This record gives sequence, C-alpha cells and structure tokens, in this order.
Amino acid sequence: MERKGFTLIELMVTVIILSVGIIGVMAALGNGVDDIRRIRNMSTVANVLQEQMETVRDASFSDLDDDFHGQTGSISGVSSGSYTINVSGYDADGDSVIEVTGDDRYMRKVTITASWNQGGGTVQRNLVTLVTNSGINP
Repeated sequence: MERKGFTLIELMVTVIILSVGIIGVMAALGNGVDDIRRIRNMSTVANVLQEQMETVRDASFSDLDDDFHGQTGSISGVSSGSYTINVSGYDADGDSVIEVTGDDRYMRKVTITASWNQGGGTVQRNLVTLVTNSGINP
C-alpha cells in the first residue's frame, strides 16, 4: 500500500528548519532597527553640533565668553539629548586655560559637547574649534 503525503518526522524537521530561519531573520531585523536608531541619533546630534558651532562662528569675538560659555540646550528627537558650550582661553602650547591673560586673550577654544541615552548607556560627542580675535581670514 502506497502512502501519499509526509510522515510526522518529516513535518517536524521542516517546522524546526523553518523556525530556525525565521528566528534568524527576526534577530537580524531587530539589530537593523537598533542600527537605524543609532545612525539617526548620530546624524541628528552632528547636525545640532554643527548648527551651534556656526552660531558661535557668526558671533563677534568679544561676545564669545559672555554669550556662549555655559550655554545649554536640548536636542529634539534624541532620547535625553542635550548639549553644552564651553569657551576657554587657549595658550600657545595648546592648553586650555581658565584665566585669560596676555596673548591668550586673542584666542578661544570652543567645545560643544552633546550627550544622549542610547542602548542602556550614555553617548557623548564633542566638536572643538579655535577662534581668534582676527577672525578666519586675518
């Protein structure tokens, strides 16, 4: 007597193989979603840092300390995203100095720091530039 169809063992093996394949695809999709979120956050933060740095560069040198030092803001669209602007003197040796005296008064180091929550931890990125009293094209 000939039987048409599949045995129970054949069906179980097929179900197991399909399950392993589906689980692999689901894991890859989950990782892909996390990667997309991470890349979107990095892109958003990079844009905000660049916008803030352009605002600093458009300001007059004499206004840097008073108008920007200690300024903070939030980054919309990023979980707990915020930024802080720090303006310090900068000496000829490349060191940041607290008290601005002598030749140090002609150069400022501007650091914009962004931080946000991602993947159970805090991520931080900095954008740093030097600004001189004589401008970009002296």
